[in-house]
Amino acid sequence: MSSDGIRRLHTDVYVGVIMLLIGGVMMWMAFEFPIISRRFPLMGTGLFALCALIILVRGITATRTQQDNAYSPFAWHATKYPLMTFLILVGYVLAIRYATFMIATSLVVSMLMLFFGVRSWKSIVLMVVGLDVFVWLLFVKQLNMVLP
Repeated sequence: MSSDGIRRLHTDVYVGVIMLLIGGVMMWMAFEFPIISRRFPLMGTGLFALCALIILVRGITATRTQQDNAYSPFAWHATKYPLMTFLILVGYVLAIRYATFMIATSLVVSMLMLFFGVRSWKSIVLMVVGLDVFVWLLFVKQLNMVLP
């Protein structure tokens, strides 16, 4: 309990609830896809919601056992990488509007790999080409989706 006698919720409770809400909205949006194309988005959002539920349950357990948060959730060292990754992904969403999906994906994967310390250009090129081929085979050929 905190110093004023009120039980504080663990940070994972808030994260789990927010993730469940986001997952629910994404799943609702996935039902608007054509029937043949909605399988993968529904599987992905279902997995996302399952992970959110696991985080929520762990947060509730940590709250009940009065475990303190291991770190301040708003400290720069704890939020630097998630925040920068989020900003790169926001840029990715905006880039898809002005470039094709494959070009935007290739650029963002390269940026993320560089941001997280991968300096081998061979590894970056191999990853980008492999990902582009995989995405094309899965979404265009297998799921019959038209990529933006």
